[in-house]
Amino acid sequence: MYTIADIAKILFHGFRPYVHHTKRLEYDTVFSERKTFTKKFVLEFFPKYVNQDLWMRKPKEKRDSYLFNYYFIEVPTEGVKYTTLLKRYITNTDLRLKKVK
Repeated sequence: MYTIADIAKILFHGFRPYVHHTKRLEYDTVFSERKTFTKKFVLEFFPKYVNQDLWMRKPKEKRDSYLFNYYFIEVPTEGVKYTTLLKRYITNTDLRLKKVK
């Protein structure tokens, strides 16, 4: 079972490519200095560094859409816990139906 700290680390590594290169050192430092991770920290930390409006429309990888949907939709409502969207992001599975011809 994943803890809040495990999920925070998954989010940290998942969002790192979306942090502007000038803020990446600060992003790494602030995260690595944390001893404990709470839902409040997870909700407040990532929006400071990730431009969600830009990257939700143009994710760098197809599977990152699961990461954005998990963080910006499920975390505020469900909390920081292991869900189907996070599982799909971690395992890199795409269960969307293919187009029917």
